Amino acid sequence: MSQQFLGNGVAIAPASVHKGDHITVIYNGILSSDGAEDVILHSGYNDHWTDEFDHHLRKTNRGWETTFLVNNASTINFCFKDNANNWDNNNGNNWRIGIY
Repeated sequence: MSQQFLGNGVAIAPASVHKGDHITVIYNGILSSDGAEDVILHSGYNDHWTDEFDHHLRKTNRGWETTFLVNNASTINFCFKDNANNWDNNNGNNWRIGIY
């Protein structure tokens, strides 16, 4: 399965996400390098972060990752936090991907 690297230690698979797809988010950002014991993906859909949800990522040989179903939306926004409530929000920009 092809991956898309989004920068700052974040990748998604598949590279192109469609409504109804399962998406895998792989995280190797600053929280990971700072020794986080738990990493959480915080996300929401469209411009106003509707249907916000948190997913606990699992540690794998590729980094921290989670897989979830993408609903009927045009974009998904996400950032990460660790067990000490430190955030990685891509320097205030979060990560945002279009859904086709």
